[in-house]
Amino acid sequence: QMKLELERIFYAILQGNPLPVDMECMVMGRAVKRAACDNYYDWRRQILEPACSIIVRRLNQTKEEYIVALDETKDDRSYLFGRLIAVADQMERATFSAEEKGNRTTNAMRYMEIFSSRPASTWRTLQKKLLPYQQKREMYGGKERKLISRIGSMFNEEDFLSNRPLDGKFLLGYYCQQYAMELEREENRKKKEAMKEEDA
Repeated sequence: QMKLELERIFYAILQGNPLPVDMECMVMGRAVKRAACDNYYDWRRQILEPACSIIVRRLNQTKEEYIVALDETKDDRSYLFGRLIAVADQMERATFSAEEKGNRTTNAMRYMEIFSSRPASTWRTLQKKLLPYQQKREMYGGKERKLISRIGSMFNEEDFLSNRPLDGKFLLGYYCQQYAMELEREENRKKKEAMKEEDA
């Protein structure tokens, strides 16, 4: 089955044809199903990143402009919900020990499959689960909470309250938001190290 799917993708790329719509559904389905099962970093590298590449290629072939980098101006419903669950994931993951980060499953990952099918009601459940982690993160300025509010304000109210299933842009929003937060953490770490060296 997997071999046949890869062959379809390969031939579509080779012939310069748009990737079939069912390919996007297939890669998204596989990614959300495996989110709670795999080691987080393996899941990102082996499943999420290739899925995002396939989704971006299909979107760009249908004349929608997307890249695998965070676009804070995009107000597409699926993309915004993807960004929300990425911040929820980060809020919880930031409270984990170094050992737990790759192996412990966050609530966001646990709920990802159902979130992709029923985002509005699942988001309400997730918000309740996030409360203890939100309280822990407040001592660091509550930046995840503020970012969730900012993303939430970009939604059309009807879109935010709707339980319509999400499309592949959901995974793209998730990945791009996660990557942007990682870059920010890395930049902050480098700044702190540079300041320590100056003080030494």
